[in-house]
Parts: sequence; C-alpha cells; structure tokens
Amino acid sequence: MVNERKWWDTLGEVSECLVANRIEHVFMKMMVDPFSWGDIDVLVPHPAGVVKAGNILGNQGFTRGSAGKISPPLKSVFERDGVIVEIYPEASWKREIVADANRIVLDGIRNGGICTPRAEDEFYLIATHAFSHMRVTEVEVKNAVRLAQNGFDWMRVRDTAVLFGTHVSVYFFIKTLDQLEVPEIFPNSVDRIACGLIDRWFEHEGIAAFPVRVPRIFGRILAPLHHTPAIIRNGTGMREVLYDFVSNLC
Repeated sequence: MVNERKWWDTLGEVSECLVANRIEHVFMKMMVDPFSWGDIDVLVPHPAGVVKAGNILGNQGFTRGSAGKISPPLKSVFERDGVIVEIYPEASWKREIVADANRIVLDGIRNGGICTPRAEDEFYLIATHAFSHMRVTEVEVKNAVRLAQNGFDWMRVRDTAVLFGTHVSVYFFIKTLDQLEVPEIFPNSVDRIACGLIDRWFEHEGIAAFPVRVPRIFGRILAPLHHTPAIIRNGTGMREVLYDFVSNLC
C-alpha cells in the first residue's frame, strides 16, 4: 500500500517540475479524492513535452517501467518508492482516442496549485476510463457526482461524446449515477437505439452492487460501432484507427 503522504509529496514534486520546465499538462482524476485512484496520471499532449517530462522524472530518481503492449507509443510509466506516475501523450485509454488532448490542456484550470481538466472534461474522462475497463466503481461514481454540481455544462460532455462517438460509454456511466439528476442530453441527439438498449438493461438488472460490470455487447460491439466511424470522420489515420478498434476488443 502506497503511503498517502508520500503520494501527495510526489504529486507536488512532479507538478513543480513540469511547471518549472514549461511543459503543458494537466493531471487527470485529480479534482476529488485523487489519492483513491492510486496512480498519478498526467496528460502531456506534445511529443517533445512527453520526452522532456520523462527525462526530468528520470533525473529525479524515477525508474521507467513498461506501458503495456497496446498503449500509445509515447506513453511512459515511472515508479519511485511505490508511487506510479503515468504520462499520457493522448486523451486515450489503451489506444482508444476519447478526446482532444490539446483542448483539455488548453481549457485546464489551477486546482490547489495543480493543473487539472475543467470539471466537465474530468467527468468525461472518468466515464470513458471506467467503460474502457468494463466496470464502473463506487469511487468513480462518487467523484462524478461531486464534479457535476451547480453550473456544470452537460452540453460540453455531450458534444465531446458525440464528436468522438463515445456516447455509449458516457450514457452507460451516467445511468449508474442514480443519486444525481441528469438532464436528457443523449436520447434526442444521438442514437436512440443504443440508449434504449442501455435503458432496458438497467431496468432489468438495476444496480445491485459496485462495481457495475459493463455487458460485453455494449463494450465490445455497440461502443466500437459508434466510436470507430467517429474517429475516422475526425481524420484519424487508418493505422491508429486499427489500433483503436483492437483496443476495444481487449
């Protein structure tokens, strides 16, 4: 078990290094109870910034680890004293591209001295991250509920989901937030069939306990049917589209 004090000290140190070296970034999953996530995830959208950040962490005594076979080529994983720092070059889970990393960083905010995404982007990243792992945990739900407070822009979440074809994952995640009043942002604006299938599944299964497991038909079939055409329309190269599609099956 990672020492919480050591975790917070590491977060502060990494943040100071990135800011001092003018590396554009945001720390993901940081706005509410960040220690509960375990790893420290930082989004650095420029290749040169990723390389520079990795060199800095290496000089600070971090050991480079393996990012996994289907991770983005520039994704880096570092560890020191049991604390893991993951540097993401794209807003992607495995190789599934879920958002515009540059936009998330550009619109980021300062939260207690740490650069984080704005609340809507943080919510969206948590939702797609949960779906990519085929389960929604209680920690993710609690974070999402606390993020979606007064002034929360649900249309920004919807627009990003529609642009990247991730409305299946976001809508499924929203259905687990039974203690939160969420406006009807999807059924009238995107595929009603997909949303209807998810509605019927929750009506039949309900939420008996956490984690809520994502049915394979949603995660491995329904989601890629919407996501893959969307990223093709966005101009993603066919090599990355292939990796993206394969990561949905893993």
